[in-house]
Amino acid sequence: SSISMAMSGASYVTVVVDAMNRAGELDREKVRAAMHAITDLPSTQGLLSFSAENPNEGVQLGQMVLYQIKGGQFELTQVLE
Repeated sequence: SSISMAMSGASYVTVVVDAMNRAGELDREKVRAAMHAITDLPSTQGLLSFSAENPNEGVQLGQMVLYQIKGGQFELTQVLE
């Protein structure tokens, strides 16, 4: 769905911006190394963790969450596993 795609896109931007800030410059290898150091980064898709050794990078089981907007506020409704 378009909402799912938008949420994925927002998560990707969050990861890239965080890695660029960690790297301190726009050097490809430094940004890649900084991305591999990301652990439990909050995103629209849950907590994201990366490493050079982990081929299943990104959202790990038990970290995907479902929020619902109630009264104009986000409310955690479920942790998806």
